[in-house]
Order: sequence, then C-alpha cells, then structure tokens
Amino acid sequence: MACPRAVLAVSVITLWLAVAPASAGTRDRAGCNVETPYAMQVDTGGLRFEATGDASPKRVEIHDGTLRVDGAARQVSAADARRLREIEAGTRALLPDIAAVAREAIHIGFDALDGMQAALGGDPRRARDIEALRQRALLRVEQTLGRGSWHPQANGRAFEADLAAAAHELATPAMPARVVRAALTRGAARLHPPMTTEGDRARRIATRERALEAQAGAVCARLDRLRRLQDTLELRLEDGRPLRLFNQRAEPQHGDGTAPARPQAATTRAPPR
Repeated sequence: MACPRAVLAVSVITLWLAVAPASAGTRDRAGCNVETPYAMQVDTGGLRFEATGDASPKRVEIHDGTLRVDGAARQVSAADARRLREIEAGTRALLPDIAAVAREAIHIGFDALDGMQAALGGDPRRARDIEALRQRALLRVEQTLGRGSWHPQANGRAFEADLAAAAHELATPAMPARVVRAALTRGAARLHPPMTTEGDRARRIATRERALEAQAGAVCARLDRLRRLQDTLELRLEDGRPLRLFNQRAEPQHGDGTAPARPQAATTRAPPR
C-alpha cells in the first residue's frame, strides 16, 4: 500500500492493510508484526473470535471481564478479568481506526488513478467508472470494519480480487492494467512521470501517503499492546497452553539479513482530501 514500510497497499485491498500479513504484492514491505488466526466480531455482546483455520480453541468470547472458550464458561482471576476488559475495550476502539486508515488508503489510490486518467485526456465515462470502483471499495469497508467485523485473511483475498478486477475494468491501450494496478498499490508519486499529473498533485499524494503510514504505524503499535496484554493472562487452556488470540510474526528479512524499518506511530492525522 503506497507506504513502503507499512502493509497497506493503497488499493481496494487496503482495508486490512494495517494489520494483516503482507499480500502477494507487498511481501517486501514490513507491516505490523502481529497477526491473528481468528476472524473477529465486536458488538454489544462483546468480542468474539472464530478460528479461520486449524487454530485452537475454535471460538473465544470475551465480555465485561468474562471468558467463554468453545462455548464453555471459564473461571478467571480478578487480575485476568481486568485484562480481559482492557483487551475488549482496546479492540473495540481499534477497529474504527483501522477503518479510517482503510478509507484514506482507498482515497489515495483512486485519487492517483483520477490524476492519471485526467492526464490522459479526462474521459468522463472512465472517470465515472473510477468513482464507481472507489465507492465499491468504500462500501466494503462499511459492510465489514464499519460493522465491527474483521476477517484479515478472507477479506484480504477478496480485496486482491477487487484490485485485479479494477485493473481489468479501467485498462486502456494508453493505461494498461499493470499501470492501473501500480496506481492503486503504489500511488501516483511513485509512477513514471508521463503517467502522473502535475508535480503538485504527486507531492500532495506523497504527503498523504506519509501521513497514512504514520497512522498505520500507530494502529500497529496499539495492536501490539493488545498482544502483550494477552501475554500477561494467567489463564491456561485445558491442555496447559496460554490463550493466544494474537501472535507475533517473525520479522521479514532483507537479503543482507537485516529487518526492514518499522512504521512509526502517528504524531499528526492525515490531511483532509
């Protein structure tokens, strides 16, 4: 996602960008080092985790300091009840900020595409097509993150498919699918100059990308705090394992064995569109 050190492809796959593992097109970028094998739902009934693969336990429910594991209530200490409340509150507060990152990332990608389209003559029909795809991507945010639903792996695959569809639908002889995809995944500021608009537009997009990277870094840091809080739980599952809803991923390595730079926490919010 445009920001080279954050897993947030500025594209229709960006939603889960800030916290999901890197997609096929972003494997060389460092993102959050936290992942979850669970789909998550947050609502008035609390926080629910459903395993998306062979993770165990299969279902975990947290609400107001109480815990259910695979349908069975578990007794927890007073200290763990406090930690569970913090995990629930922290996750509930996190999802709207992930959605905000997703929306801005989508806007950046499609604004870059708008600029390219305008530079190539400004076909009104194609401009309408671009806007329709933008709205489709934004609707996906509202139907998932906007409703408290977070399923990083499945939704990441859906957004990859949307990205491919957008590249196909918007491609022209002057703007082939690979260029469309580059605009959506890297932003106008990183395209070859003939395919961008005036330098001012590219600089504005680059500024927004940097602000977005900082916001994504802040989201990553908060997610990592939830992981570390989870790691302090005294509770043990029936087989003696600790409860692990969030896991720490190994840092990806460059060819020289060094880890990529991590995204930094935000100090300012992204500028308005």
